[in-house]
Amino acid sequence: MYPVFTRLYNGGIILLLATLLLAACTSAPEKKMPQEKLTPSKLVDNKIKREFKQALVLMQANKLPQAAEKFHDLIERYPQMTGAWANLGLLHMKAGEWKKAQYALQQALSLNSNLAPAYNYLGVVNRNLGLFRQAEQAYKKAINADPAYASAWLNLGILYDIYMNQPAQALPQYEQYQHLKNNADNKVHKWIVELKRRLPKQPTSSRTTGNHHNG
Repeated sequence: MYPVFTRLYNGGIILLLATLLLAACTSAPEKKMPQEKLTPSKLVDNKIKREFKQALVLMQANKLPQAAEKFHDLIERYPQMTGAWANLGLLHMKAGEWKKAQYALQQALSLNSNLAPAYNYLGVVNRNLGLFRQAEQAYKKAINADPAYASAWLNLGILYDIYMNQPAQALPQYEQYQHLKNNADNKVHKWIVELKRRLPKQPTSSRTTGNHHNG
């Protein structure tokens, strides 16, 4: 199961929404409530958070069409909601709708270019579309955004190993993944052993770093 994106925006509520709501509130009858509860940004924030949470609950309950409808509705009203775009991309991935997933994830990344998981999923999407070079770049961007994000190292290794027939490139990715996972993945350990048997002997070996693969 894919993890969901729980953050709505890059940072806070869109100022424009708060401004529009402020204009509406100034003409409304005065209510005897604490002033902080009438703050436009708080009213908008609470409403969006409630709707976003409802969409997440549907998504985690595997009610995918209903969740997608909720995220579409949120995006229509708040197009800068990064989390809605990212989760919509995951929903399209689950449905095997790769082009739609690609578009949604690209929209999320255009709003926040530091989302390592979104780059990783975009790599998976591009791989399934047969766009191996684009998948490679997406995985590398995920690693640049978060060098400790193990899944991106693993997926980059799989891409090199199985899809691009570059086993020598795959090996350091698998090794770095194992390093980040404290050598806990037995399956990947077997892949590493098999690759080392197939590859020519190297005089020296060193662990590859994120910068090496993203130059």
